[in-house]
Amino acid sequence: MLDALYSTEFLATTNLGTTERLLNASFATTTYAKYAAMWHRFIDFILDVDLDFSEVAISKYVAFLFEANLKYNSIQVYLAAIAAGLQVRSLPDTTKSPLVARMISGTKN
Repeated sequence: MLDALYSTEFLATTNLGTTERLLNASFATTTYAKYAAMWHRFIDFILDVDLDFSEVAISKYVAFLFEANLKYNSIQVYLAAIAAGLQVRSLPDTTKSPLVARMISGTKN
């Protein structure tokens, strides 16, 4: 399902359920492609360091992005992509936790 929800050919897929098709169609094609790439980078990160979708994992990813010289606005886009990925999977949106908010705030300085 991960690949079905974040495939660049999602609009052409005819065997998805109605719910999945509507969720996929709610994203502009360019937004969808950007979010898909960012989601996959996040998945690679959490698999590589043996984490889950917790606020601690998100916070560590924010630190990782910051150490890679990404700026506040770019990190915000990554978090939006992660939030969308969590939401379409009916998972808790841990990108909005107080810990993550403090980490994001720290990237402004």
